[in-house]
Formats: sequence, C-alpha cells, structure tokens
Amino acid sequence: MGFLFFTLLLLPAMLLYVLVGTLMAPFMPVLQPILDWLNTPGVLYLIFQIMIAVNLLLFVVLLVVRFKWKRAGKLEWGYIRSVQGWPRLWRKLVRLVLTWGPLWELVWVAIPYVLIRAGFVPPAP
Repeated sequence: MGFLFFTLLLLPAMLLYVLVGTLMAPFMPVLQPILDWLNTPGVLYLIFQIMIAVNLLLFVVLLVVRFKWKRAGKLEWGYIRSVQGWPRLWRKLVRLVLTWGPLWELVWVAIPYVLIRAGFVPPAP
C-alpha cells in the first residue's frame, strides 16, 4: 500500500515540484523581490481586503442581474429553448452563471475573511 501511495501520489507531485522549480529558476532573480514584497503581512492583508470588497461587489451585481432577468422571464427554460444553435448555448451559459455565480463569489469572500479572522494573515503593523 505504501508503494502505491508513493508511486501514484507522491512521486508525480515531487516531479511536478522539480519541473516548476526548473522552469522558474531563470526568472527568480526578477521575481524574488516581488514575491518577498507580496509575502509581507501588510500587503497580504490589503490584498485580502481588496478581494473581499471586489467579490462582494460582484456578488451584488450578479444578484441584481439575476433578479432582473428572472423577473423578465429570461431564465425560464421555455425562453431558452425558443431558439436553436449558438444563442441557445449562450442563454444556457448565462443561466448557469447567474445561478451558480453568486455562490462562487460568496466562497471567494469567505476564504480571505476566514483566513483573516483565524489569524493566518495578521493586519498591517
């Protein structure tokens, strides 16, 4: 069992780590100062606050658009099936985005919020 675990899970992960490290090595002198700056607590805290604000704004926009389209009857299956071809596909895609998009945005609001509240990202000094 241990051999299977090593062969199927750990070995490909280690090979991927070496591959990414090898591909990134020529760019590290340029990227290292940027990565160091991004890893400072104040910058990461600011980025998380911006993520929360932007995703909350997108959440509200998606809810408003969903409300308007639902009220107009454009999210009903009868309206979607009334056309053929690409317009039908686009209507299905819009319905999918307006149905699952708000939940997706709430997840991306919750992740930085939980990390900040749990103390993983300390506020700026």
